[in-house]
Amino acid sequence: MNKSIAVLWMMSFLITSNTLASNYHYDNHAFDAESQGMPRHFYINLKESYTLDPTNEYRSLVLCTSDGKYFCVKDGLFTFAVPLDPLKVGDNWNIEGRDFTVKNEIELKLLGKSEKTYLISSKINKYLKFQFFYSIEHGLLAFSITSLDDENTERYFLREDKGLGSRN
Repeated sequence: MNKSIAVLWMMSFLITSNTLASNYHYDNHAFDAESQGMPRHFYINLKESYTLDPTNEYRSLVLCTSDGKYFCVKDGLFTFAVPLDPLKVGDNWNIEGRDFTVKNEIELKLLGKSEKTYLISSKINKYLKFQFFYSIEHGLLAFSITSLDDENTERYFLREDKGLGSRN
């Protein structure tokens, strides 16, 4: 009996670990958290190739064409791309018409830990800009979406231990 329980527990652990490797939640606690008791979030499922945005709109997720030089995913509005080569401030690249630039290297401090992070900016049109906080070790840790019309910004933080494009 105890062996059966241990085997079932181990199987569920392995299934959960495999699921976490392809599922990412990015939470925004500023919107609706007080009234609904939960954050708004972006959900990204690499295995099944879809995203859910904070309005629960379903979008197909595809890997970008990058000749093996970038990790890149897109769903129409959300596009994230990062070179597989080392990053440095000033680097820029264009993936399928979207420009990306490494603006700064930042020591992002969360929960008492410091993480070397690259601030990557991508202006998708004259109204909207994305900023990505990317760590080589942990992947995409956070991102912000800024409306350039009214300067409103939404920030989303990774819920899991590893984010999109993690190299470890």
